[in-house]
Amino acid sequence: MILGKRLSFKLAARGISYFGSDSIATNEAAVFELIKNSRDAGSNTVNIFFEDAGRDNTKITIEDEGHGMSSSDIESKWMVLATDDSIKNNKTKSGKTKWGEKGIGRMACQKLGHNLKLKSVSSAKPNEKNVMDFDWRRFEQSGNIDDIKFDLKPEKCKSKDKVGVTLEITGLKSRWDTESIERLKDELGVYIATGKDGNVDDIEIWISVNGADLMLVDSDVGVKKVCKVAPYKLKAGFDGNDLEVSISDSFRKAAKFQKMDVSISPADYPDVGPFSLEIYYFPRDAAKSRSGKYARYYKQQHLEMDELEGLKDKKYYGVYMFRDAAWMKPYGGEYDWLGLEPRRVQRRDRIGSTQIYGDLHLTKNKNPNIRTTSHREKLIENGAYRQLKKLIVKAIGTLENFKKKAEEEDKKEELHEHKDKPDVAKTVLEKMESTMKRGSKSFNQILGRDEADIFRLQVKKVGEWVNEFEDEKKKETEELWQFAQQESALATLGLMTSYMSKQIAEPLENVIENLAAARKIKRKQKELSEKQEEDLLKGLESNTEIIKRFMGFVHILSRHIADMRRSKSKRRDTDVYKVWSDVYLSMKSRVDELNIDILDAPETKLKVRINPIDLYSILSNFYINSIESLRQSKNTKRRIDVGFEWKTAGLQIRFKDNGIGIAKTGHKEVFTAFVSTAATDTGAYHGQGLGLAIVKHIVEHYKGDVYVNPRFGKGDGAEMIVEFPKEEVEKVAAY
Repeated sequence: MILGKRLSFKLAARGISYFGSDSIATNEAAVFELIKNSRDAGSNTVNIFFEDAGRDNTKITIEDEGHGMSSSDIESKWMVLATDDSIKNNKTKSGKTKWGEKGIGRMACQKLGHNLKLKSVSSAKPNEKNVMDFDWRRFEQSGNIDDIKFDLKPEKCKSKDKVGVTLEITGLKSRWDTESIERLKDELGVYIATGKDGNVDDIEIWISVNGADLMLVDSDVGVKKVCKVAPYKLKAGFDGNDLEVSISDSFRKAAKFQKMDVSISPADYPDVGPFSLEIYYFPRDAAKSRSGKYARYYKQQHLEMDELEGLKDKKYYGVYMFRDAAWMKPYGGEYDWLGLEPRRVQRRDRIGSTQIYGDLHLTKNKNPNIRTTSHREKLIENGAYRQLKKLIVKAIGTLENFKKKAEEEDKKEELHEHKDKPDVAKTVLEKMESTMKRGSKSFNQILGRDEADIFRLQVKKVGEWVNEFEDEKKKETEELWQFAQQESALATLGLMTSYMSKQIAEPLENVIENLAAARKIKRKQKELSEKQEEDLLKGLESNTEIIKRFMGFVHILSRHIADMRRSKSKRRDTDVYKVWSDVYLSMKSRVDELNIDILDAPETKLKVRINPIDLYSILSNFYINSIESLRQSKNTKRRIDVGFEWKTAGLQIRFKDNGIGIAKTGHKEVFTAFVSTAATDTGAYHGQGLGLAIVKHIVEHYKGDVYVNPRFGKGDGAEMIVEFPKEEVEKVAAY
């Protein structure tokens, strides 16, 4: 007879990191987890001390004045992961909803440092202090989590010991210097800001650095003053059935909130509970004009444009989600969780995330379906989450429609002002023609003072409309180009990665095989011979160099793409040969494998003003095409010639190879998307037909030209020529 067994799950010791360092993304979030615990324990104040900040031995001490923990509390709560105490007792002593919910917030200590000293004095036993020392590295050894024990040592309280909990964290895993501490202050300020209306009223955070006096963390991140003068304000509330939206138009001196007509079906939002929403909309003038209608409005409100843009630079924009008065990071700031920016790209009259500041307030109690993931950094994207997003976007859509209609009314009113006045513009030429013949006269003499004044006003108004229209179109064109430019850069990165994937796979396999062979030899003879060690190291160095070279280039491209997104695609001084050198080295292993000679005149140094990612994209796509053409060629003396020259008209790039070439009838067609120059080949790395189309797209933005040298046909190789006009791509230096 076979007896069955009753089994239970066990957690391996290394699993402790899942609740700490693997679960919490940032140090700032880890500190706030510990602050949440203090606030839930009834503490109105949390003091944070940084000792020896900026050094390797920095120590962080976090102390509160809550009700503390007795030895039994430590055993039954602190030492029990995922305890349900915050669920059973979900209110603080002051009646506020507790911020903690997972029962694992204390594992933030493991995120911050290797060592922790816990000191606790309970309000129930104010004469007894409980002390525990934790070394989190002990969990890195084998075994289960409950095999690792820590001593709980009760001590008699001294006069300086107060009720509450003190956490002393050492062996820090990150360097804490002035910059990182300032970043912590800013982020903690947002965590407890509860939007533009003020602070959380039941917790204060104080910070001291290197013995300096404690300083209160300011929860006013700078948005309160700005929000007061927002041209457009929106207030919305959802009670579980109806969405009510009201809008204030301070720009047109209609500051009183007007209730909007919004219709929804409650059946479409069954999983969303009550919430409130405030949106502050800050439109800018086209091309960031400092003299447009909105710039003039901000000036009248004593709001400097630099102050407004400063909040944007600090990422204080978008809709911030606050649950039970605490910010749900990362919902707000540069995380466009509502997808407003893609909507704005599609239609210019829509509102983007960077144009607004918003507060969304909800509670766990009334929105139980809005839940965090197991790692606490994001919300579960379930039906309730999607319904919530839809409702908020609907409210923002109401504001979009309001502004659009208001601006249409503005235009009608301006036209109405002039409709009953004489059509001076129509008769001006007739009068000027008849009177100018009799000699030079002033405008007033020709038309008469009244008619001249009316004409000037009409012409001025038409001029303003034309300028506004041109500015809007210019801004729209720039934004569409920026979006398309980012797509081109990302497509180039994708093509490069696709092309080199096979080249990286082989050295990776070689590294794995070398290590496996070394282990096999070592098992047999215990030690590797000197020659075996040398061969192993050579193999590892060779293969890792290939991987390192390509990944370095991917990093360069990725960095430029990120810079491009931050700096709005600005052009900068760019060393042409340095860019080519990066591109060349990225695929050097492939070039060496095919025995391709590169002739590129490295002594020619030239700096031009261009967006670097554009030049990287052009040269990368040319390079891939040439290598592929040479791979398919039967020519044994493979060669690529690359030349950069500043001519009278501007910058010229020539990229020539002696590969299979392009039929002359296809010279124009190759710059069309998805038309490939590569022959059908099951082993081909390339041939998607996107590379040259990307090049053409970029070059045309600079009003340049790209073409195939007509001297070359199929079987003759190919030469690609790019010509940038000097008016668009300026020469900075040649040396």
